Amino acid sequence: MIPPLESLESYSKDGHVLVEPVLIYASDLKNDNLKFRVTAPNGQCIIGASEECPVQDSTKESRGGLFSVDYQGQILRVKYSGADTTLERFSITSIDPLVGNWSITLEAEEGLIQQAQAEKDLSVKVKHKIISEINTVYSD
Repeated sequence: MIPPLESLESYSKDGHVLVEPVLIYASDLKNDNLKFRVTAPNGQCIIGASEECPVQDSTKESRGGLFSVDYQGQILRVKYSGADTTLERFSITSIDPLVGNWSITLEAEEGLIQQAQAEKDLSVKVKHKIISEINTVYSD
């Protein structure tokens, strides 16, 4: 079963941003009937089998193995193995924070499946970038 992904947010303290979510990643052993579907918080499909999704197949032939997707003026860098590989996996990165309620589900050719029908646990990972200020002190 795919665990629900909590809303991704930047964390701040005293008005200063400390960490920002900048990468979403998941992988799954090949299952001929199921494929990833990744949907952004605004409902825009990013990865999926349908024509509305800009990434439907492997991005390995793209420059650097990445495909750029415009998401509300934010450039997402998508790397996707494709559904025909032994280990289906994807990563989405951005220089800007990946905030909001992202949806990662499995879909069958005939459409989305119920989460309870997924055969195994699927782990979705989120990496954060630490924001720090570097102050250089010179002594005389």
